[in-house]
Amino acid sequence: LFAIHDITEQALEEMNLQMVLSAFKSFSVSIIITDIDALILWTNPAFTSLTGYEHEEVIVNNCSILNSGKMEKKYFEEMWRTILSGKVWTGELINRRKDGNEYHEEETITPLFDENGKLTRFIAIKQDISRKKSINEFLLATIEKEKELNEMKSRFVSTASHEFRTPLASILITV
Repeated sequence: LFAIHDITEQALEEMNLQMVLSAFKSFSVSIIITDIDALILWTNPAFTSLTGYEHEEVIVNNCSILNSGKMEKKYFEEMWRTILSGKVWTGELINRRKDGNEYHEEETITPLFDENGKLTRFIAIKQDISRKKSINEFLLATIEKEKELNEMKSRFVSTASHEFRTPLASILITV
């Protein structure tokens, strides 16, 4: 007796899963998959590049190992309220690398559900925006300095104009 099973659909699903996994591994942005308690289940190589933590070091650790302590508790409460309600959350965080250095990241967290609609996982896509933040801060400081210089120039011109007018007026009167 022989039983024949059509495994075409299963083989296609496995092939699709392998393609998605390969894509996730090759992304230049950091990807973390966690359970609903924020325990890390999977990371891609870009996560290691961003944080300095090897995949094996963070598995089954809480995402809080990256917490710099610079963000307000209310910020995280709002993030958790959003993702636990099944909605996507996007925001910026200040996190800490393994070596202790802080970095700014832009992050999107998407809730994942099982076939019954139960929330089971989160997938976080993270990108280092530290350089962008530094450039923006430099530009804002430069603009502020330029405003100060313009104000000083205006005060100087106003004062100089007054100082020149007074002696010129007396010269013109005596002439």
